[in-house]
Amino acid sequence: MFNTTGVGNLTIKASNGTTGSNVSENSTLYDLRFLEIRCNQTVLDYEWINDSLFVEDYNCDETGYETSKVLTPGKHTLEFNFGGNIEYANNWAKAGNIYNCSSCSDCAGAIVNASPGDIVRLNQSISGISGNCIDFNSSDNVTFDCQNYYIEGDKSGIDTGLLLDSGSDNNTIMNCSISKFFYNLDFSSADNNIIKNSSFSNSTYSIRMSNSHSNVFSNITANDGVYGLSASNSDYNRFTDITLNNHVVYGISLTYSTGNILKNITVQENTRYDITVGSNSKTDCNNNFTDITGSGNRPIEVYNYSATIQDKILSSLILCDADGSTVDNVTIIGSDSKQNNELFIHRTDNAVFSNINSSGNYYGFRFSRSNSNTFTNITANSNSQSGVYFDYGVNNTFINLTANLNSLYGINFYAESDNNTINSSYIENNSVYGLYFQAFTGNPEYNLIFNNYLNNTVNYYNNTELTNYFNTTKITGTSIIGGPNIGGNYWAEPDGTGFSETCNDTNEDGICDTSYSLDGSNYDYLPLTYFQVVPSISYAGGTEANNTDIKVNWIYINVSVIDTNKNETRFYLYNSLLELVNNTNYTDGTTFINFTGLGSNMVYYYNVSVVDKANNINSTEARIITMDSTFPSIEFAGGTEANDSYFNRDWIYVNVTAADANEANISFSLDNSTSLVNKTTFGPNNRSINFTGLNDNEYYLYNVTIRDDINQLAATEIRRITLDSTGPGILELRSNDTDNISRNDVLINFTVNASDLYLANVTLNGSLMTQGNLSFNLTNASELGCVDEGLCQLAAIVTDKAGNTNTTYYNITIDITGPSVSYANGTEDNNTYFNRDWIYVNVTASDTNEVNITFYLYNNTDNVNTTAFGPNNRSINFTSLDSNSVYYYNVTIEDKANNRNSTVTRIITLDTTAPVINSVECSNDTAASWIDCTTLLYGQNLTHIRANCTDSSGINNLTYTLRNNPDDNVTINSSSYNYSTTDWFVYNTSGHVFADSGAWNITISCYDNVSLSTTSLTNWTIAWGALQPFLTYPFNESIEVGRDTLFNFTAGIRCLGGECVNISAILDPE
Repeated sequence: MFNTTGVGNLTIKASNGTTGSNVSENSTLYDLRFLEIRCNQTVLDYEWINDSLFVEDYNCDETGYETSKVLTPGKHTLEFNFGGNIEYANNWAKAGNIYNCSSCSDCAGAIVNASPGDIVRLNQSISGISGNCIDFNSSDNVTFDCQNYYIEGDKSGIDTGLLLDSGSDNNTIMNCSISKFFYNLDFSSADNNIIKNSSFSNSTYSIRMSNSHSNVFSNITANDGVYGLSASNSDYNRFTDITLNNHVVYGISLTYSTGNILKNITVQENTRYDITVGSNSKTDCNNNFTDITGSGNRPIEVYNYSATIQDKILSSLILCDADGSTVDNVTIIGSDSKQNNELFIHRTDNAVFSNINSSGNYYGFRFSRSNSNTFTNITANSNSQSGVYFDYGVNNTFINLTANLNSLYGINFYAESDNNTINSSYIENNSVYGLYFQAFTGNPEYNLIFNNYLNNTVNYYNNTELTNYFNTTKITGTSIIGGPNIGGNYWAEPDGTGFSETCNDTNEDGICDTSYSLDGSNYDYLPLTYFQVVPSISYAGGTEANNTDIKVNWIYINVSVIDTNKNETRFYLYNSLLELVNNTNYTDGTTFINFTGLGSNMVYYYNVSVVDKANNINSTEARIITMDSTFPSIEFAGGTEANDSYFNRDWIYVNVTAADANEANISFSLDNSTSLVNKTTFGPNNRSINFTGLNDNEYYLYNVTIRDDINQLAATEIRRITLDSTGPGILELRSNDTDNISRNDVLINFTVNASDLYLANVTLNGSLMTQGNLSFNLTNASELGCVDEGLCQLAAIVTDKAGNTNTTYYNITIDITGPSVSYANGTEDNNTYFNRDWIYVNVTASDTNEVNITFYLYNNTDNVNTTAFGPNNRSINFTSLDSNSVYYYNVTIEDKANNRNSTVTRIITLDTTAPVINSVECSNDTAASWIDCTTLLYGQNLTHIRANCTDSSGINNLTYTLRNNPDDNVTINSSSYNYSTTDWFVYNTSGHVFADSGAWNITISCYDNVSLSTTSLTNWTIAWGALQPFLTYPFNESIEVGRDTLFNFTAGIRCLGGECVNISAILDPE
């Protein structure tokens, strides 16, 4: 529980490591999906936003309750955010034991013996069960998981598939499919349970609940039973994502239940009601219905508050405790194939209804304990039961009600339905009774029925003699049948023998001379009868005049009828033989018709009659109309020139073929570029004309039109013809090659400028050029026959569309011999190196039509210099160049015919910088590792020497020298090396052991490709050896001898750690 103060948005979400199972389709914690939020005992609706429960503008002055239906073992922490203030609730869910079962008794026993938190799983389907299957028997906090197996009864008795009885609380039922029991799922005083992902079908009761509260149903399907969801005396339950279809009686019934939430419900094609409600008081109306889809995929709306409802088409509308509501322009249509649903007014008072149509349903309108409501302009036709059903409804008023063709009753007054008024209404052709007063634990009395039109086989039935009123006092005014006075009702019968149809009215006041006894206790003292007035009828707008010819295959007829009590409008259509083609009658007030699909070239006759409810009849005059829906046909014929033709003449001949049974005339039209030249109209059967003496330098447009007697037209297309007697002019023939020198395979442009408006083509040496108005292009001289080297003459011939021509000439020189070029004296060889900053290039070249010669110089990245000379220039000196760079150069010569030739590209390297020795290293093994040469010691083996030498022009050679200075001994002097990794040059000594001590040095010289060099000197010293004397005899180092006594001894000297030189020994007598 939690408490808040004031108003703010409330968000509850899982946090701080809460465990739970994700639901993939909406990515929210499944445990949190079964959370319930209440203000005291009122269950609140909420939204899911970003995986959180959200209540906008939460305001609760009492204690709030949050109930988590924990499913997943582990930590459960909920964050409460109220208007930015955050608190946490912490819980821990313990994992229970898991039991498997495979039969009804096995599962029931496992559930009863389970401890709170345990899970019982069905591991196979169960079928053919006779009697009850599984009873929770007051088990608490147990999960029963069918694992998508089914449990199936045999439909043999009043049995239950799954029963949660009193004390069976806080359980979870999931993934079950239960069918063919009397009660598939039965709740009896069972609270706080979860039912999810399950189906219940083919039963008497799919789901029954009694005295069961705060349960949560989600993702449930319950189809094909007698009753879908039946909940009585069950409060604060939540139903989400539920489907309840195809039940014999209803999909959902909530009776004496409050605080329930139903959201995202599909409830369709249930035979009587998709949804119905019942209550002992207005409090029981406090249920919340959201997003309900009923039969016909139309919405169902339920209101329990004063609302304005208008401009809607609904599958069903229920007002339960919706006092003072306004309902206007609403249509109730249930199933498209079944007569189900209704407009249900329950415990709702003082509401106003207008322009409502509830037809083709189970009931049109049903009242239950609803009083003082007003209905105007209401239609309740063709319903399975009654048009209007009063069940304990008092002081309600209907004005202008139509209740026709209902399968039972037009209006049914049931039990204590008193003091209601029915006025100015039509109650006709209902199958059993027009008005039915049905006493049951109370009598429907004191209802006022006046100024209504009743025409039923049985207009009135009362199952006991009750007092109701069937007339007012006589009032001057137009009655429902057009009479001059209002009093009682008009009583007709389908066979024309009704009381009002056969009574006398000697004073012609529209009231029968005698009263009408309904049952011996109830009378209509002022029954209405017809005031004999013949209805008025006349043709109205849209109807063709008499003797009209029309060109369509339909006849539209519209009439104006004046009669207060018109009953039927009759339309008649006859053919030319006066045989009836069509007779269509309307009783719904329709005064027009369109006869379609009629034959062409035919004569028809029609008229219209109107009959009022007193069988007075009047008719229009008969009219004649001729149908001609066939249009004339026409097309150009032989001798007529094709469209867009050109001729050198002054006449135009036009010929057509045409046909029409009712031809009136045919017209030949001729226009020039500005105006009409000639229009000639002939009578029928004329088909040709010759327009002569025309301007022979002009274009003309012509077509032909045929008309029939009803002004239907047909016309040829418009054709164009150009008369042209003037030859074209050639202003010039030119080429883009201004030197008139070209190759036969080079793409060049030739252009002809002509002055004629109607050019047809241009040929150049017989080749057709691109067509256009003024200019023509050709891009290859060889196509013109200019193949051999030398002079070639071109002839351009211009022809206009009338065949007139003109010619001009043009000369070009064909040059197919390319120039020659090659390097000459002074040009360096390819891939040479020089210590300087210039490059000299010299060539020899020749061509008769030389245009230019171009010298190109590049470095490794860019073009350094491009110099183009005119003819006969043959050398260049590129100076002030980067003296440490690689260059590339070549030379290209071009002639006037775009022939080209080029030298090969040569490479030259300029270098003025000596190479650099970056490092010298030695190896005393197989060159697997490298060391500082100055660390080499006496006796070690020098196997390799390497130097890192770099130069921009490349390295040409290296020399290696190893010297022992004391001995002035050069042990290595070689220029042999191997190139290893980048810029390293390795010399293999083939093994050199250091056997001398003293100063040593390694001298390495590095030479680049322009003979620049650098030298590296590495010096170090190998230590001299140490002398060590030793005594070999006597072996004992300490002996005693006499003074002046001679004795023998033997001694030696060792050289350790290096080379020893100048060895001397001194005998110390001490």
